[in-house]
Amino acid sequence: MLFDAKAPLTVLEDEIKTAENRRYPRAHINRRALLRNAEGLIVPATATDISVGGVGLRCEPSKAYLLHFGGDSLSQRQAPLLQVKLTLPMDGGLAELDAQCRLYYFSPEGSSDVAVRLRFEKLDSDMHLFVKRFVRETRFATKAMK
Repeated sequence: MLFDAKAPLTVLEDEIKTAENRRYPRAHINRRALLRNAEGLIVPATATDISVGGVGLRCEPSKAYLLHFGGDSLSQRQAPLLQVKLTLPMDGGLAELDAQCRLYYFSPEGSSDVAVRLRFEKLDSDMHLFVKRFVRETRFATKAMK
């Protein structure tokens, strides 16, 4: 039997929580970002959400192959390291996020763009606190507007 509906789930349950009950809540954003791969090639993208765990982006298919040459199959052991750089509005100004990440998710979304999810690999404590505060304040402001 390939699937037993009564068997316990073997996936990480904290990875499949609902949008409002995530391990790392996300703030929805629309910010330009730059990604740099190990060879130094720079890929422009649009950051669509951010959490203390990582950042979601979209980029053009013609550029996406520079991030992940193997298409959509992705092994975490072989997932490439990328550098992400973007600015986030905070305290009436802009603060720069520059972090090393590991490619976690790569999925073509039709012919217009590719959805990419990066997990922060090395985020120093100050940057971690900044992202956490940004997410909290952005989510609070969004809820207050509704």
